[in-house]
Amino acid sequence: MPPIRNTPPDGGLVPRPRVFEYCPDSYHPKLPFDISADPPFAAEAAWAAEALSAAFTLPVVVVEDRRAAIRVRYVADLEPEGYRLALRPSGARIAASSSAGAFYGLQTLRALALIWEGRIPCCIIEDAPRFGWRGFMLDTVRNFFEPAFIKRLIDLAALHKLNRFHWHLTDDQGWRLPIPGRPELVQNSARKVDRRYVPPLERTLYYDEDAIQDILAHAAQRHVTVIPEIEMPGHVLALLSSHPEFSCIGSRFEPEDRFGIYADVLCAGNDDVFMFLEEVMDEVVRLFPGLYVHFGGDEVPTERWALCPRCRKRMADEGLPDAAALQGWFTRQAAGILRRRGRRPVGWDEIVQSATPKDAIVMAWRSAERGREAAEAGHDVVMCPGSRACYLDHKHRDVPDEPGHLGVSTVKDSYLFDPLENLSENQKSRILGMQGNLWTEIMYFGRHVEYMAFPRLSALAETAWTPGELRSFDGFSARLRWWGKALDSLDVARYRGPLE
Repeated sequence: MPPIRNTPPDGGLVPRPRVFEYCPDSYHPKLPFDISADPPFAAEAAWAAEALSAAFTLPVVVVEDRRAAIRVRYVADLEPEGYRLALRPSGARIAASSSAGAFYGLQTLRALALIWEGRIPCCIIEDAPRFGWRGFMLDTVRNFFEPAFIKRLIDLAALHKLNRFHWHLTDDQGWRLPIPGRPELVQNSARKVDRRYVPPLERTLYYDEDAIQDILAHAAQRHVTVIPEIEMPGHVLALLSSHPEFSCIGSRFEPEDRFGIYADVLCAGNDDVFMFLEEVMDEVVRLFPGLYVHFGGDEVPTERWALCPRCRKRMADEGLPDAAALQGWFTRQAAGILRRRGRRPVGWDEIVQSATPKDAIVMAWRSAERGREAAEAGHDVVMCPGSRACYLDHKHRDVPDEPGHLGVSTVKDSYLFDPLENLSENQKSRILGMQGNLWTEIMYFGRHVEYMAFPRLSALAETAWTPGELRSFDGFSARLRWWGKALDSLDVARYRGPLE
């Protein structure tokens, strides 16, 4: 039986665990408050000592005593990323077979402390994720966000047991990644003109190597894999502002301060373009140790290619019938650059039309149907459709003073999206998971990003983690009233209006 009246379902946790059972009594820590862990989980215990100290507002110290108040032990038979948590009046016992599982068990204990403000109902939890890819994307090009905010967003994502950070680093509006020997990229292409000021304010904004390494270390400690994105062959006006010779027309370009789709793209007939991309990807794989690199591939106009003599020669040399086929050829070159460097290429769903190698992961952004088509073609797929589901730049509700654009996506819309809906068993086997995308054309500061993300990202996180048969919008809504206490304790600027 629940220990007190009006106890929320499943402890108020988001995402909902697979198994949650209340036990009599409650847990209230007292000094000395300590944690011990088996050797494989030493790093997780060190993280937890700091995180739990803040959550319980009591100092937590790491000790070697197996009788510690919080004990984390290795158990071989649990699922990867899974854990068991038993919370009794004497303390917490967590079991896991992997460091990620230990981390999520400790993260659940932290979440309970944030919800219950230190005195937690005793409970037993058995848990493991539904999908391996549980992600979020942040566009740091159209608006730039300081490393401190990116680390905060990673923290909030990890609280929701998300494990992929898709970092959008280049676009028409800027190039945020320095490349050794190419100082012009940050001198010219990282410029941002902010027209909210009179006169307009111009700044050079990019992430240097120290900032990138700091963010990567922060993410790794929280079991979050970082996927950098370098856009090609479209969305490159910022790049062309430094290298107009990489365009088909060799004109003068400037980083854009608007969003949209622009005709000028990388010239597919220019061999120097591919030498440059090789150079860029050498640096990307040096900086980012993860397996995945995103190369864009979306929204590529082909009218420049159709008229460009070098592109027409490329089409003739490669036996390509038209500029649309040239896009497929370019996509295969980009994927090959990454594969030769031991990285797995990731692209937006347009790459399915390009006979891209089957090991390329497809992000289905235009619709879930595009994900189905990619799975049918033999690609692994990450579902992130923009229409009323995974694009968090949409309005929360259809009222004039609500921030957002391109439509409305309620919390309920985000929650009810299921990435496996209407798929065959074979297609389902290709779905790696899902993610929420934060495009920042009209998100000017971190608090604004938080407001647009939460609680819709909370809803998507539950879909990515919790088995489909355990999901219920009514249950999520009931728990969200309690989960909001955890977000409030972390001072998250969240949407608080109607959920549907």
